[in-house]
Amino acid sequence: MHGDQYPYDWASNPLRFLLPTWLQEGGMATMLERLADPYVRSRIRQKIAEVGFNNFGQIESWADIRIAISPHGAAEPGHTIEEIARERRCDPLDAVCDVIIADKGATRIVVRSMSEDDVRAIAADPSALVGSDGTCVVPYGVTGQGKPHPRFYGTFPRLIGHYARDLGLLTLPQAIAKMTGGAASALGLADRGLLREG
Repeated sequence: MHGDQYPYDWASNPLRFLLPTWLQEGGMATMLERLADPYVRSRIRQKIAEVGFNNFGQIESWADIRIAISPHGAAEPGHTIEEIARERRCDPLDAVCDVIIADKGATRIVVRSMSEDDVRAIAADPSALVGSDGTCVVPYGVTGQGKPHPRFYGTFPRLIGHYARDLGLLTLPQAIAKMTGGAASALGLADRGLLREG
């Protein structure tokens, strides 16, 4: 059995995915209308207090949610929800709702939602492979906007540099195998991922 990871304790998702799923019933326009309603915001606050965020559970702080991409300029990429709320002198959930509305639901975030101890344990596990779970991006044009998750560019160097070389959780050959031959084998690609004579 195999699994894969990207070696970061930060995840990435649309900002709207933090909120309860019922908000999105009926489509984007309906969700944006709901988010403007103070009563709906109070229901969201209550739900977050009870169970945490939809995709991520309990998050320690609004400082652990950072804007990655704001296509319509609703928030400055790189800023946390805590910083945005402080700057706007509002409650953090109001800042979230206001950003989602202004950005027409398109805001993406990076969010600290995992334990570094777990990341290390999985990186060291021989059955765990590595993958970026990222989309294609380039540093220009539409895909070059904002401050995307570092996994897009840094997954493989981070495993080799930080977890293998610096922390010694695995050897260089083990790290390389996780992203080459191990991945090819898991996908049933017998002619890929290994250096062979000839």
